[in-house]
Amino acid sequence: FDRIASATFNEYKTFAVSIGFLIIQAPDTKQAREHRQQIWWAVDLMRVIVRNTSNQDHMKALFPNLLSKQRLTHLLKLTGCCHYLISPAFLSVALPEIKVALSESRLKMEDGLKHLPTETHLVIEEIHMWFRTVRGCALNLLGIAAKETPNLFHSVATGDVLSVTVFESLPSMPLIYLKVLLDQFLPNFLDCYPLQTEMQQRAFVSIFGKILNGLLSRLTSGWQTHVQALEQKIAASSEKDEIRFSSSLVDTTKSFTRAIADLLKVPSGVAGIRSVRNMFYPVTMTSGSSNPDKDRKSRKGEANPYVPSAQEIRRSNLVVNLILQNTMLTNLLMTVMMALMLWPEPNSSITACALVVRFLPAIKNNLHQPQGKNAGMMLLRLFETSLKVLSRLRKEIEEAQHSGHIFMCKELYCTFVPLGIKQFRQILLKCGVPAGELEELEKDMAKHSSDKIKRKLFK
Repeated sequence: FDRIASATFNEYKTFAVSIGFLIIQAPDTKQAREHRQQIWWAVDLMRVIVRNTSNQDHMKALFPNLLSKQRLTHLLKLTGCCHYLISPAFLSVALPEIKVALSESRLKMEDGLKHLPTETHLVIEEIHMWFRTVRGCALNLLGIAAKETPNLFHSVATGDVLSVTVFESLPSMPLIYLKVLLDQFLPNFLDCYPLQTEMQQRAFVSIFGKILNGLLSRLTSGWQTHVQALEQKIAASSEKDEIRFSSSLVDTTKSFTRAIADLLKVPSGVAGIRSVRNMFYPVTMTSGSSNPDKDRKSRKGEANPYVPSAQEIRRSNLVVNLILQNTMLTNLLMTVMMALMLWPEPNSSITACALVVRFLPAIKNNLHQPQGKNAGMMLLRLFETSLKVLSRLRKEIEEAQHSGHIFMCKELYCTFVPLGIKQFRQILLKCGVPAGELEELEKDMAKHSSDKIKRKLFK
């Protein structure tokens, strides 16, 4: 593996030639097939060795030898080569057989085989399996390295290197291949990114912005294409207007949302709402309530899964503050949250609501600073977007999504209106809440000093 890597991984076209992707006879040549097999066996064997090493002491002893600096460099270059092979630049000049072999799913490959000579089918199927396995193993190994040996990993995988090898092709990457990256590499990379020094924090802000930008661009175009195709189909055949999702688009959106939620230590879906609430209000580690008498009376204290640990809260606070200190990154992340609310994927929409609420205490504390004011303007847009989503939901069918948006709107209104930000009131009136009803609500809220009762009245 090291020998082939040193000879062929440095230049994309050299790599494509060495594995037989540029000349029509090459897929059947002996040398190209041997190169493919040796790369496949090497990365698959490394993945199996790591996967079956559960003892942490053994893992620490294993990593410097198995995933050394040199081999991590090779794996990064291999990932870059794989991403080049599915880029528009390569696919525009690739052979028909290679295009079919690089299809993102076996189903698409089988459709493509129908238009190619039968004698090419076997090698195309072999290349298809080879590419998916090699790329998946490389990303899996890089993700494990980012988690287990972050300092070693980041000494090799700098922001510039990752931008070229792993993240450059995000805006054009096929969805199934994108989901593999989101599942195998991105969560470990973000969750274990070292943030001890100012230089590391700056590097994180830079690379996180590039990741968000690329993923937002890809998923936005995917949802637009899907909705347009759906509308045309409905118009032509007068079928039911219920949204039928493309499973790969839905799964990729969920993985994207989960990666951001993991970074901020917020669980996905409804669990995220409970967890965020427990970050700000006093709870016990057993019942999740703030009533110690009730806890003592219970026979057996059960661990509350929605109470984050002190370490998780510290890491989450650090990431939140780093994001809010950068105006461009704040705007980008809030734009992502808005998109997740609007895209017709319920679980991601609920998670986005919980993630927005996660930022509220930090924004409130910095409201008179330029960064806080900028974030406050984005919250107004999110409040209006959420009300529009609520207006089109059917509560009895989409109850979880309904409760997620109400939770976010409640926290926004009850946090910022008492501070004198009346624009939230104007947005409610603009979205159809009767003025008399809103005045009555405000009078009722003024009678109570308890924040909990005020939130209940608004809900």
